[in-house]
Amino acid sequence: MPIYLDYQASTPLAPSVKAAMVKALDVIGNPHSALHHHGRDAAYLVESARDSVARLIGCEADSVIFTSGATEANNQAILKGVRLKPQRKKIPVSSIEHKCVLEAAYAKQDDGYCVERIPVDRHGRIDEVLFSDMLNESVALVSVMSANNEIGTIQNLEPLVEKAHDVGALFHTDAAQQLTHSDIDAMNLGVDLMSLSAHKMFGPKGIGALYISPHLIDKIEPLIHGGGQQDNRRSGTLSPMLCAGFGQAAELLLSDAGSIRRTSSELRDVFLSALHTLMGNNVKLVGPGLTERHCSNLCLLLPKSASEILMTKSESLSASDGSACSSSYSRASHVLTAIGLSEREAQSCVRFSFGPGLKRDDLDLAAKAIYEACQT
Repeated sequence: MPIYLDYQASTPLAPSVKAAMVKALDVIGNPHSALHHHGRDAAYLVESARDSVARLIGCEADSVIFTSGATEANNQAILKGVRLKPQRKKIPVSSIEHKCVLEAAYAKQDDGYCVERIPVDRHGRIDEVLFSDMLNESVALVSVMSANNEIGTIQNLEPLVEKAHDVGALFHTDAAQQLTHSDIDAMNLGVDLMSLSAHKMFGPKGIGALYISPHLIDKIEPLIHGGGQQDNRRSGTLSPMLCAGFGQAAELLLSDAGSIRRTSSELRDVFLSALHTLMGNNVKLVGPGLTERHCSNLCLLLPKSASEILMTKSESLSASDGSACSSSYSRASHVLTAIGLSEREAQSCVRFSFGPGLKRDDLDLAAKAIYEACQT
């Protein structure tokens, strides 16, 4: 079995999360059938989970709607968010956004919107002066992710949110990767819209959430129409099992986030040290320094032969050559070229990510597998 070093693609399901989901399988009612006992039991699971997610991000439960994942949440935030500013036709997005954010923004071009990519430095950080220069009263919505999934950049959002609001624009952040690194308080941060994903935080795949600021909650349109569930903000029958899993993942971070983050950071640093011992300068860190990046993230520039073997032939470990949602593409990652890497350098980068469940012996074996790949 390959050693799993791809926690930023998807975290393993936490045991307590699995237990909550198994228990929820016995709840047979439809959570939207509140007229009978079985429906109310299911609705209780859903609303308890909503409360847990809301507490995790510092907001009221009414501001949280469940979605199928961060991709859906990002699409609703952007496609419906810009319609709240109908006279404005510009959408600035950071140049290191996830594909689903970029593609959602570009989908509005047919409606006359102009998408502008916000440049970043070699660490993936946005220059506040350049950002300010892009803002004016034609901007409808700005989207900047809080924690990058490829190079681990932690963006300083507060001044960016303030600058966007100064020109009357909305601010959306994809925070799918944030909570395994550090806390986030949606209301204090001041963002208008924020996207989350359960399977990036030890929860199940297939469920995420969109935070909608109280001043927008009755204004933003649903992306999915139908039976009017979730107060007509997102139609479709929710899965009590998935909601229970998401809620338990939120409770896990509420109670034990510090330990989880320390473990991730320690494992990451041990792995990098082992690689440097074996390979020296043949391993180069891409993006921010260790103390400034996501605690789980390592993006490494390796010899071309090693990266090709690891991504196509290795049976020793599982890692990514970029965003998991686009790793099947042969083109270089747009994130890596945005920070100044050449196409060739970008194609030689491998992302490793870590978390509880890994053992130090696993990391030694993985480091040796990379070293051996370099010898072929």
